Amino acid sequence: HASAYPQLTANVGNIALLKLCGGLGLIDAGLADGASAAYRAMRRLQHQVRLQGQDNARVERSLVAAHADVVVRLWQACFHV
Repeated sequence: HASAYPQLTANVGNIALLKLCGGLGLIDAGLADGASAAYRAMRRLQHQVRLQGQDNARVERSLVAAHADVVVRLWQACFHV
């Protein structure tokens, strides 16, 4: 899509790219918002774990389960599966 939307090549970060893709209609805007919220939540957990001195940012599945659906839907939308 970058040939049609060169703004996608900017190094703006994952959340900004999701918002941009939603705004361009490449993915559903609601899906972009949900995926952004999931990304923020999972990054927050990752930072907490790393600040506790753990080498791997692994958390209990129950802590991220609420975000799994939106992540799967984003994957399906991006890769048409």
